Amino acid sequence: MTELTKFLQLLYRYRFILIAVPVIALLVTFLLTKNLPDQYISQTDISTGIIDPSKQVLGDAGAVIQESRVNQQFSNLLGTIKLNKVMDQVSYSLIIHDLTDAHPFRPKSKLLKQLNTAALNHAIKVFSYKYAHREPLDLTNTDETGLASVLAAQQYDRESLRKELTVFRTDNSDFIHVDFTSEQPLLSAFVVNSVCKEFIDYNTEDQQSNKINANVFLQKLVKQKQDTMNAKV
Repeated sequence: MTELTKFLQLLYRYRFILIAVPVIALLVTFLLTKNLPDQYISQTDISTGIIDPSKQVLGDAGAVIQESRVNQQFSNLLGTIKLNKVMDQVSYSLIIHDLTDAHPFRPKSKLLKQLNTAALNHAIKVFSYKYAHREPLDLTNTDETGLASVLAAQQYDRESLRKELTVFRTDNSDFIHVDFTSEQPLLSAFVVNSVCKEFIDYNTEDQQSNKINANVFLQKLVKQKQDTMNAKV
């Protein structure tokens, strides 16, 4: 009891310090963070279909080889998500939204405010064309260089988007995690959805293109064999 009494007396003696320290810490934290902009994160997971338990290879050597192949496939997909072709599509989607929607995600930049109605309509037309045809802006063209500046001023250019975009494989699962942070919750959600959509579209188109190229190659190979056999006859 004597030790407990001494301990309680000690706490009572320093009660003001014990109360003041956490209060001061909370006050300092508040002062340091009160002027920071709000940040909202939107996130989702994409199932890749790479990992198929029914196709697991038996044996340690086979498992190592399979794991290496799986890791390479995920590495390729993660790289694909941040490709210029994918990010450009997201950039176009964002700027088209802000130029055509009554509720833009971000206030107009100083550069955007300087554009008259004709210039804005021209920008919408070019951005829409680029999006539909999956084309990058031509920076050797003065007009399109100006449009690239419009994207950068709104922080919708690919580099600005990449800074706030995070993609990674979730542990050793079949999923790729995608998240984006911004000052506006709807903007964050829009970017995440757009990134996933454009990635899936690009990957699907790329796979179809590879299949077509493979079929063309096989057809040429078969024809060459037939021509060789006919020549011998």
